[in-house]
Amino acid sequence: MGTSAQNEPAVASGPASLADLTTDEIERVLRSRAEQRRASGQYPADLGGEAAALIKRTVRAARARPGPLDDEVAGALAGIDAGAVADVVRLLATRMAELEFELFDARALMTRIERLEVAERDRGFRPWYSAEAFEARFRGARNALLERMAPLAERFDGAPGPVFDLGCGRGELLEALAGRGIGAYGVDSDDGCVRSCVDRGLHASVADGVAHLQSLSAGSLGGLAMIQVIEHFSPQGQLDVMAAAAGAVAVGGRLVIETVNPLSLYVYGHALYLDPTHTRPVHPLYLQFLAEQAGFMDTEIVFTGWAPTDEQISRDAFPGADPQIITRLNDVLYGPQDYALIATRA
Repeated sequence: MGTSAQNEPAVASGPASLADLTTDEIERVLRSRAEQRRASGQYPADLGGEAAALIKRTVRAARARPGPLDDEVAGALAGIDAGAVADVVRLLATRMAELEFELFDARALMTRIERLEVAERDRGFRPWYSAEAFEARFRGARNALLERMAPLAERFDGAPGPVFDLGCGRGELLEALAGRGIGAYGVDSDDGCVRSCVDRGLHASVADGVAHLQSLSAGSLGGLAMIQVIEHFSPQGQLDVMAAAAGAVAVGGRLVIETVNPLSLYVYGHALYLDPTHTRPVHPLYLQFLAEQAGFMDTEIVFTGWAPTDEQISRDAFPGADPQIITRLNDVLYGPQDYALIATRA
């Protein structure tokens, strides 16, 4: 019984006059060569048939239109090596497969981008009211905040450079720093808050505070302040801003971060969820750990802003109770609403 090579027309071993063969003969030749090339591992099994089908369709189309075109196509096909055509088809098929994967990746990427855009729109917050009006209503009068900022501003005395107030808001800390003769400037994303600062002669501008901090040269700041800002960041954002702070603050410079105190349950019913842009509270021990890991030393946690005494548990309401238990309950339920991390760049 003969092999496929023995039954193959002579054209298979040399240049072929394909126009002289029938389409069935062409297909048989190419399938035979496909088997040989597949056995030698030159290309996948299914591509020889693709070459045969391609030539078969080409010859059939040429013969379906007799005349000069038939002669022209037949002449063009004459002398073409069938194996070379199969190789071309193999390369084209491989490239088409690669393009298909690239197209799939592009479609997947576009789907991800569309989903991220939707998520960003949902996550974004663009209130039509001003941030200054919000702070005036819920953070308190400017004079009261100036009094609260005075002890924090004092921490920057002797700063070895300018103090940067990231998220300066209406500028109460900037004003307190100016009152102590400390050079300082701030940035905020809200136009109205920055305008309020500038109107009072403070150095402030509209910018992305974290991006600005990351752009500063090493050791260019004498201090960094973030007042009620870090609770707006994601966990990764908190890491990023702490790393940027360690890079920008000079040795001996101060870091002061004030934020809501998650150790007080009173916070969860008041300050924390009152501001819709808060992401999550930051535990004071974790913030202290971040600062120390980033290169700050002499870290200190200072608690401020106790809940109103008329909302706390009165000892008179439980005359037989242990006073220490009442005190402990008040610490947990109505403890300080805020804390400040104070640290020095090592």
